[in-house]
Amino acid sequence: MMRAARVLLLLLPAFGLAGCGDDPVPGPPPPEPLTSAACDALRADFASADKPRIDAALLRIQAAAPPLDWLLEGLLDDDRGVREWSAHALGDIAPQDDRVVRALIVSLQDKDDYVRWKVVRALGNIGPRAKLALPLIKETVASSQEILRASGEKAIRQIEGR
Repeated sequence: MMRAARVLLLLLPAFGLAGCGDDPVPGPPPPEPLTSAACDALRADFASADKPRIDAALLRIQAAAPPLDWLLEGLLDDDRGVREWSAHALGDIAPQDDRVVRALIVSLQDKDDYVRWKVVRALGNIGPRAKLALPLIKETVASSQEILRASGEKAIRQIEGR
């Protein structure tokens, strides 16, 4: 009881001073939410072959925390670049959502090697939560080009926690 009274006496002046004086220096403004027009522009960036443009789009996505559904939808896009960079972004910014792992597992069947490469890397970035993908990644490693094999081996180590 005595201790609680002392704590209360220490806190009361702080409550009394709340709102007095200058406000603290504000931080940066929160990121703007991505509108559908902004998402369309990002999709166009992903479809381009311009690496700086793609990198800038990835930074905008990371800062804005885009709707996850939009990136998942990008895995099904007709354009290879959109599928590739959607997988990349999902591996970087959405590792805690099980829908991402399931969608990336489906994308391991993509016809394009570069898309599969980004998918394998994304699953590796997600780490142990992507254990469900291990059999397919191992199958991909066994039957793929060198770049996909190397990324697959690294992803397997990341997922297994080695």
